[in-house]
Amino acid sequence: MTGESVPSVESVAPDGSGAPAAGGSELAGGSELAAEAELAAEAGPAAEAGPTGHPHVDAALTTLSEAAELPPAEQVGAYEEAHRALSQTLAAIDQS
Repeated sequence: MTGESVPSVESVAPDGSGAPAAGGSELAGGSELAAEAELAAEAGPAAEAGPTGHPHVDAALTTLSEAAELPPAEQVGAYEEAHRALSQTLAAIDQS
């Protein structure tokens, strides 16, 4: 990095003007959302965690790690696919 400061999504006005948003991280979930994003950034990519031992979860994590390389319009589909797979996996665990 060159040391340049890039505003977070929460700190930019919703109109996309680049102006600071009123309330900063109070938008879209407030400081809780910002804290979750910070934790996720510190944790690094899911693929670095290694296999979970559950093939469906591992496939979903692979999908999520590969989503970062996709164009933004395609990322949504990848996230939805991973969410669907994880939801189905959790439902199956709950039923057993």
